[in-house]
Amino acid sequence: MNLTLAISGRTVSRRDRAIPQPAAGFSILELLVVIGIIAIAMGVAGTALRPTGGRPAKAMELVAGMAAVARDEAIATGSRTRVALCVDSAAGVKYLRFVTTLSDADGNPATVGWKPSVRGQTLPQGTIFWPEYSTPAVAENTMKLDLAKPGAVQDGASGATCVFIEFDALGYPAQSGVQWAFTKAVMDDAGGAPVIPKPMDRDGFILRQTGRLAYFRSPGDISKP
Repeated sequence: MNLTLAISGRTVSRRDRAIPQPAAGFSILELLVVIGIIAIAMGVAGTALRPTGGRPAKAMELVAGMAAVARDEAIATGSRTRVALCVDSAAGVKYLRFVTTLSDADGNPATVGWKPSVRGQTLPQGTIFWPEYSTPAVAENTMKLDLAKPGAVQDGASGATCVFIEFDALGYPAQSGVQWAFTKAVMDDAGGAPVIPKPMDRDGFILRQTGRLAYFRSPGDISKP
């Protein structure tokens, strides 16, 4: 017998009540849509938190890699290491773009016993070291490096002028108050000094004395280390 019940003016049969109802919740399609929206939002946020364009990003990877190599080597060998960057326009390399890692070969960082531990690299064209917004002044933290002879560092009287950030035998900063700024620039193919664009177009990153990176949109964003 098919009994019926009157509920709110509606007749519901026993057979109808026996049919299972779907549980409330999101469908697979709805979940995929939500995940897609979250992914797009994260992508937009990530774009806003890093320098625009491919060249600054590649330069950041290169500089961060050099700093990581220097810190790791200091810890592994128990000796001091340096990240060195050439600032000599007459050194036979691209102006303000050549960076390498040095190790303390004789255990005495006060002497000339430094040697390159990896092959030097040149920053992508369009990104340069920015002395004006780097600390301390370049002249206070320089060394001479013979870029033509990878196995030797000069005695300070000859070779290319380089600035450096140094790590002690435990991988900690050996100096205080040091950071390097890198920015976009229009490069002169003839080898002359790069041209920095207008302030509103400036965009770059900082290498701090700890080996960590931070980005900036304008010089006003550059903070002390």
